[in-house]
Amino acid sequence: MKHGLSRRGKIRIISFLSILVLVLSIWGGIETYKRRTYQQLVKISQERALAELGNYVTNISVALQKGRYANTPPMIANLASSLWREATGAKTCLSQLESGGTQLYNTYKFLSQVGEFTMALNRKVAADEHITDEERKQLDELLKYAQSLADQINYMQSMYENDALTFDAKKQGLLLSDAADTQKLSYVEGIANAEQTMTDYPTLLYDGPFSDNIDQKESKLLKESDPVSREEARKIAASFLGADPSQVADAGDEEGKMAAYLFSYESKVINITKKGGFISYMLCSDFAGEEKIDQRQAVDIAKKYLEKHGYKNMKESYFSTNDGICTINFAYMEDDVVCYPDLIKVNVALDTGNVCGIDARGYIMNHHERKIPENIVSSDKAKQSLSKNLTVQDVQLAFIPKDNGDEELTYEFLCKSKDDQDVLVYINVDSLEESEILILLYTDGGMLTK
Repeated sequence: MKHGLSRRGKIRIISFLSILVLVLSIWGGIETYKRRTYQQLVKISQERALAELGNYVTNISVALQKGRYANTPPMIANLASSLWREATGAKTCLSQLESGGTQLYNTYKFLSQVGEFTMALNRKVAADEHITDEERKQLDELLKYAQSLADQINYMQSMYENDALTFDAKKQGLLLSDAADTQKLSYVEGIANAEQTMTDYPTLLYDGPFSDNIDQKESKLLKESDPVSREEARKIAASFLGADPSQVADAGDEEGKMAAYLFSYESKVINITKKGGFISYMLCSDFAGEEKIDQRQAVDIAKKYLEKHGYKNMKESYFSTNDGICTINFAYMEDDVVCYPDLIKVNVALDTGNVCGIDARGYIMNHHERKIPENIVSSDKAKQSLSKNLTVQDVQLAFIPKDNGDEELTYEFLCKSKDDQDVLVYINVDSLEESEILILLYTDGGMLTK
């Protein structure tokens, strides 16, 4: 007797294998699509950050060149303000770009000190003191390093525009392109070269609190948190995405001081820290359609979303709308004190009302238990430091960030000027001096400050 598969059995096996191959092919295609979507999102973000970084460092170089010739308080004040703004913007862009493990200590130190040093000169001139020859030499030194940094960043930007630079962090140095016999520079190698040009940058340009480097700051929140596994992080990601954990795919890892697991789901990419399991950021590649809700509704949606996920003491501050996406800034409240360093940004699509983006890196980096001093001066006493051109509308205690990574306790005064301009003035509770002044801007896009 012959023992073997019947013709029907063979057909069943062939059919089963065919279906299995088809299913695996479809699954592989979906995973490839998800991976490419994530890679495209990251690439777009890096392209924009590099372009903006180039603009910022070029503007720093130009402003420092003008500073060599400035001599009157109004012009020095204008240049100092510009340099502070450009340096802050440059640091923000730099933090968004993958350094490939390169410690950018000197680059961050330069950007921190260029703003602080010129602000110090501004305060000196405002007090009727003169800029010394030694200080002008320091300005020349700053200019030399600024031009060197600008040249390297702009070279990288030029390479990118000519399709000769890659953002692939895994590829180091000069690369041979697969498509053509041309060489490509990796961004990681380029930024390492930029850091190399800053190696001789002086450790201290100004004897004061401005030499600290914000890049060296570590998160107390992460330091005190326990590690989480990838599967635990996947469940956390799924809760933010409104998905089942089985639908959330792996998208790699992110190293550094905020080491995290990356996941993808549909058009979204989400980052969950390896310690503590905190959401670091979420990105979405979808474009918003016709607006169906207003900004105030978007603020309410964002606030409820944060509360749902455990962020219950968050207060909205400013918001703006661009291309149908409303971005709302939330700061943590400790008792009745607003903690502006503990920042979370939430994006809400005005066509669907869905949360489509989160950036909680400020919160992760700065959140910690704060002790509010008991015997601080009264708001009435602090109010005496305000200009007579301002009328107080409201006041509250607020922690605000300093450029060196520290923070200070202030009274935040919401004021109205004589020309009906809304102004925020921050008075330090210890020195009773103005720490910051912000002008509130109300536009069609929302409420901003400058």
